[in-house]
Order: sequence, then C-alpha cells, then structure tokens
Amino acid sequence: MKIYNTQADIDAALDKAGNLYIEDDIVIRCNCVIDGDITAGDIKARNIKARDISYYAICVAHQTLTCRKIKGHREKSLHTCLDSEIVFKDGGAK
Repeated sequence: MKIYNTQADIDAALDKAGNLYIEDDIVIRCNCVIDGDITAGDIKARNIKARDISYYAICVAHQTLTCRKIKGHREKSLHTCLDSEIVFKDGGAK
C-alpha cells in the first residue's frame, strides 16, 4: 500500500504526462489534484480531482470526487463519495 500525505508526495509520483500509475492500493490523506489520470489498486482518499480514474475494486472519497470518468476493473466494483455526489466534468460519465 502506498500512502500520500501531501500534494507534493503525489506530484513526485506522477509520470511525465502527469498521470499517477501505481500497481498497488493507495491512501491519499490530502486534497488530491491531478491534471492527468489515476490508475491504481483500491483507492481511499479525502478529496480527489483527476481526469480519469481507473481502480481495481473500490474507490472511496470522503468529501469530494471529481473526474471525467471512473471505472473499476472487477465486475462488481464500487466507487462512491461519502459526503457528496460524484461530479463528472467535461460531460463525462460513470
């Protein structure tokens, strides 16, 4: 499991295209703002703002979750935001 405590930690893990690609579960303990995509195992975060999100089975944001599209790899995957609705930007969809 990879834990990100600050946006600087996240920025340091981004590839040259500005994407976060981690082959493990991640916990994000800060406000996460990424112009690119997030690809990871299961995701647990406070706030997420990214272009596209791809995860294994579970993606949970506590306060806000904003993206263009979000997709789990398992047939019975789950993505949710506990305190508000998921916001799909740029006409995106689930």
